[in-house]
Amino acid sequence: MSMFWTTMGLLLFGIVGGFFCYREKSEFLERRRVVEKECRKLGGELDTLSLEYEDLVRQQRVLERKADMLARRERKIQKEIQTLDEKRNARNPVQWLLNSGHITEKHLAKAKSYIEGTSCPLPLEDVLVMLDMISPGVMRLAKQAVSSSG
Repeated sequence: MSMFWTTMGLLLFGIVGGFFCYREKSEFLERRRVVEKECRKLGGELDTLSLEYEDLVRQQRVLERKADMLARRERKIQKEIQTLDEKRNARNPVQWLLNSGHITEKHLAKAKSYIEGTSCPLPLEDVLVMLDMISPGVMRLAKQAVSSSG
């Protein structure tokens, strides 16, 4: 009889243990399904965020190019304003010609050298025209600009 109760005990222990194992396996499979579902959801969100990030990077590049373009444009305008101010503030026609880029320091040095070398009595403006460094029309324009700003 003791063998019977031992067998029954083992059988009962197996049934109860099997039930708990089945229940644990079911809970494990359910948790696994939940985790896999969450993983798929997070994967979709990651893809969406990745696309949004790439779009933001593209937008940033466009804005940086626009900012660079605006900065270059601003520097150009500032330079033009400075040039106009220099032209407007010229005290004599020669200075106006230098500021406006019609002559260079090299032209000026040649004209001064000519005056000193030949003891020429003409003013520097006339020597520049005489040596064909500028035209008489440009010299008239320079004189008018200086007289109108003064």
